[in-house]
Amino acid sequence: MSEIKPAIPELTALALATRPGWTETAVTGAILAAKTAGWSWPRTLTRMARLAADPDAEPQQMLDELRDPLKRAAGTPPETVHERVAGLRAQLPQRSTEERPMPRLGPDHLVDEVAVFRAASGEPVPLTRRERAEAARVIIAAGGTPWEIAKRLRTSGTRANQLYEAITGEPFRYRSKHATRVYLMPLEAAA
Repeated sequence: MSEIKPAIPELTALALATRPGWTETAVTGAILAAKTAGWSWPRTLTRMARLAADPDAEPQQMLDELRDPLKRAAGTPPETVHERVAGLRAQLPQRSTEERPMPRLGPDHLVDEVAVFRAASGEPVPLTRRERAEAARVIIAAGGTPWEIAKRLRTSGTRANQLYEAITGEPFRYRSKHATRVYLMPLEAAA
């Protein structure tokens, strides 16, 4: 099987021979714009050939299609498109009445990991409840205390204690005020 090679000058010559009223600049511009937009050569070739075969088409329609890919193909009446869509819908499997739709997840069920790590490092980031718990888990994993949780997540001491107890399963034991303070190393160094 031979390799498919782009032949822009030949396609331009074919389009101009088929449609003498078109300008070389318009045809070449449309082909190069399709190439720049990432169209494959077979797609560009067939689209330009279809435009050349359509008596009402212009090379500009290829550029319009590049700008708006959902735009209906030139020469296809809307009735035909609607009939095709109706036929495709009829081929879809029908949903059983006993099937339950998937539960919709609210914003509290999604976790933005980047926001979690930014918050755990002390940046002021808006967090959901679940993200706040994940950020507290990251701080605790790095050896953090409820005081660190409260400071980095900008929450109250009571809430920080609740998060600590929920994650570790035991209340935090405060040391005496004469104990040596342990500082957390930055998250980048821990990774």
